[in-house]
Order: sequence, then C-alpha cells, then structure tokens
Amino acid sequence: MTEIKFRAWYYDGVDLDSGEMQYDVPIRWTGTQNEAYVKDKCNLPHYHWSDCIKLMQYTELKDRNNKEIYEGDIIKCRELWTKYGNPGEMMEVPELYEVIKKDNSFKIISKTYEREFPYYELEVIGNTYENIELLDGDKE
Repeated sequence: MTEIKFRAWYYDGVDLDSGEMQYDVPIRWTGTQNEAYVKDKCNLPHYHWSDCIKLMQYTELKDRNNKEIYEGDIIKCRELWTKYGNPGEMMEVPELYEVIKKDNSFKIISKTYEREFPYYELEVIGNTYENIELLDGDKE
C-alpha cells in the first residue's frame, strides 16, 4: 500500500535558513490550493499555506540506517563496481546527491548527474534546508 507522507520546512518568509523542519505534516486541498497543518511561531497547530512553507514528500524508501528518505534529502550513495569481470564490491560514490521529484517520480541529482532512484545503498546525511553547505550552494 502506498504511504503518502509529507514534511514541511516552515520559515518566516524572508530568511529560508531560519526555519524548522516538521514531520508527518497533514495536508488538505481547499479547492484552490494545498494547505499544510503546521505549528506556527507560537507553537499553535493550524492549517496554513503561504510562501513560508516548503513541502517535501516521502519517497517510500529508507536508507541503510532505516531512515525515511524524503524529497529534499541529501544522500551519499554506494554503488556496486565490477573490475575486470570479477564480482564487484560496494564503493562510495564521491558526489553527494539531492532527492527531487520530477516527472511524477523521485530522482537523485548531483552537480553532474541526474539518475532514477538507484538500487544502491543510500545514506541520508542531511537535507537542503538544514544542511545546504553539504551541496556548496544556495537553495532558492
């Protein structure tokens, strides 16, 4: 059965770096837009939608440490490499990847690659809102 879950980065609308990640965020459709049930600055939960919320969907995958993988996560990959026809070994890929949703599927991208979700060993090491320095760039 498909498990549809979201998390939300809730911030003040000005400084994207000054937010808070909230997990298992319910959303609802109002007929014109999605609204997310988040806790505001006074820690009061309510349905809210604005430019102050960045929603990220759960991919239904878990990393090698059993941590859920969400859109916006930063991951390390280990791939199976084969050398001269011998059975391969797991080796760490030197680049970090960001999990994105594109064309109705989840993909991983780096500065040089875009791939379908791999059948490799994955490890979540952060996300693009709390750990942008891992990707050496700014999140729009």
